[in-house]
Amino acid sequence: MELLRQETDKLKHQGLNIERRVALSREVGEPQQYVQELVAQDGEIIYKRWMEEDGVIFVCGKVAMAEDIGLALRKILEKFGKLDTEQALKVMKVKKSQGSYQLDLFG
Repeated sequence: MELLRQETDKLKHQGLNIERRVALSREVGEPQQYVQELVAQDGEIIYKRWMEEDGVIFVCGKVAMAEDIGLALRKILEKFGKLDTEQALKVMKVKKSQGSYQLDLFG
């Protein structure tokens, strides 16, 4: 279930500051967890890497999941960037136009 594991391991080995966490919501015997929950838990580090270190966020999956992740990211910008909702949405729009917030969505 770990998509792109080999690719991300290779990039990490080459020195890219990358972290992969896995959320399993439907695996038998595993605790139910959603990606947006992990994003919210890691809000401070996500803000630092995305905003201060010019990191890139790539979301691949269903539209509904991406919307929930977008909400979590907006809340991160509000909390750690001390932005209001409108400002946070503008930042997200700019990040998309710069290619540092990318979405590959289906269904």
